[in-house]
Amino acid sequence: MRLISGIRIVSGLLDFYDITGGFAIWKSIVKRFGRTVQKPNSFTSLELGFNYVFLNDAYIYYLLNTQVAYDIRLDRYKRIDAHTFSISLYVPVTFPRFDSVIKKNSFLESSFKGKD
Repeated sequence: MRLISGIRIVSGLLDFYDITGGFAIWKSIVKRFGRTVQKPNSFTSLELGFNYVFLNDAYIYYLLNTQVAYDIRLDRYKRIDAHTFSISLYVPVTFPRFDSVIKKNSFLESSFKGKD
């Protein structure tokens, strides 16, 4: 039996908010060259995701991720989707039946257990 479950929450803010500070840094760099930068036609989104995978008698893993993204509209047909900051937490749990399989494959073992 294989169970895959996931949820993703996206909160779109109606205006541009420089949460990660990237736009402020860009503005200060451009200012040194005597230029100005207008606030972009953009939306800020905060995303939170959670996935749960269960493979019967083999493994379970949980994945939690969050990110800040900007949807920048260049014109009616062009846009840039910039993901500036992201954190992911991956927690695998293996069962004894699967442990015997991953011990034979060091690459597979390092992807589940990590390197010590």
